Amino acid sequence: MSDFQELLQTLQMALKTRLMYTAAHPRAKGAMEALTMLIEDWLEAGPTLHVATSGGRMFVDGQPYEGQGIHLSSTAKLLSERQISGIIFARGIEAWEVEELLDLLILKPARIEEMGGATRIIADKNLPHVQMGQVQYREVREGEGGAHSDAGPAMRPLTIPAGAQPQPEPAPKPIPAPTLDALQAMIEQWRHEF
Repeated sequence: MSDFQELLQTLQMALKTRLMYTAAHPRAKGAMEALTMLIEDWLEAGPTLHVATSGGRMFVDGQPYEGQGIHLSSTAKLLSERQISGIIFARGIEAWEVEELLDLLILKPARIEEMGGATRIIADKNLPHVQMGQVQYREVREGEGGAHSDAGPAMRPLTIPAGAQPQPEPAPKPIPAPTLDALQAMIEQWRHEF
């Protein structure tokens, strides 16, 4: 499996050559084929590759990617400007599917919105091995039902049905006040411990 930074760099190069040349130009074709090969390389480790962005952070298969670099920030910005929370690549991807995805990513955000959004455009293109991710990642703090480590809050996937708008998380339920009997039991327990 190649490095994630290398994958993003190759994606950015393919987008730039696509903007500078026609799709049939040898440089554009070469960059697109290099990107397809790197995606295939990543897919050797699993059946899918999910690249997502949330809150300016990048995620690879649900795990936050902690690297830094121009390609990382450029890709996060590119996806968020186009309101793409994530892209899922599946094993068996072909070069023409990557080419169709690049066609989408070079569109201006306003044009994507006019066409019904990135999810709709990808669905209309009928790409068997590329789809827009319908998962957002939100912070889970200690006591909210997620794993917590010393490294900070964990991130958990939140599945959103296709076409639905993400809703804010509900406010946490207040913890009920203990009853008088419960308080007396706690006091008795403390007395016995000391």
